[in-house]
Amino acid sequence: GREVRLYDIMPYAKTSLKNLAQKGILLDGVQRNRDCFERSGRAYFDLVTSDMAAAVRGAGLIVVACGSWGHEAIFRELIPQLEDGMVINIFTDNFGCLLLRKLMREMGCTKQVIVGGWSSAPYGTRIETIGHYQFPHVGAKYRAITLRGAALPMTDTEDFLKAAQYLPCLDAVVQGDGPQRGHTILDIDFANVNPVIHVPATILGVSTMENWGVIFGGHDKTTYSMYSHRSEER
Repeated sequence: GREVRLYDIMPYAKTSLKNLAQKGILLDGVQRNRDCFERSGRAYFDLVTSDMAAAVRGAGLIVVACGSWGHEAIFRELIPQLEDGMVINIFTDNFGCLLLRKLMREMGCTKQVIVGGWSSAPYGTRIETIGHYQFPHVGAKYRAITLRGAALPMTDTEDFLKAAQYLPCLDAVVQGDGPQRGHTILDIDFANVNPVIHVPATILGVSTMENWGVIFGGHDKTTYSMYSHRSEER
């Protein structure tokens, strides 16, 4: 029920957005959650583009949903296109709000926008991939029934959380236990458990990771899991 535009930055867009305007994205999966909330089907976008200006022009709600490694490049494209009244949601924040506000100052942007971040994503997904081919199929593993969020500055937090009810991706949260107000944006960022989980597992499994498909012949490198295949003896 919303107008939705999908953007990716070049050169990744050449692969990630290929044929999506025609094929759409198929969403399914077990979507585990307490309330048995589920949504599946094929979604078509109003616009699929690598042109940031076209993607965000006149938009009320902007969702930045990429790893933190991509934040600076995305933000530098986004900032010149910001308009008064926009609400920017960063999933997962990972200090993205701080970086966005910093870049806005450096780039001389004075637009009156709300910038906020979330503790995690509203649902966990995997894109179906075989070899080097990426399918327009996304399987959702779980759905969150609550998420913690905060804005920067904190005086915008209440308006930021109210705007969440208009984001379709947060419908399981809104209909579940609802979004929770973080104490500060740093509270949201430091409460993220991923650095504690991912860094040790990566360090302990680096030898296996580097040799996956060599010593362990026949394994596709995309099948490696730091949860299942790390070196236990370490």
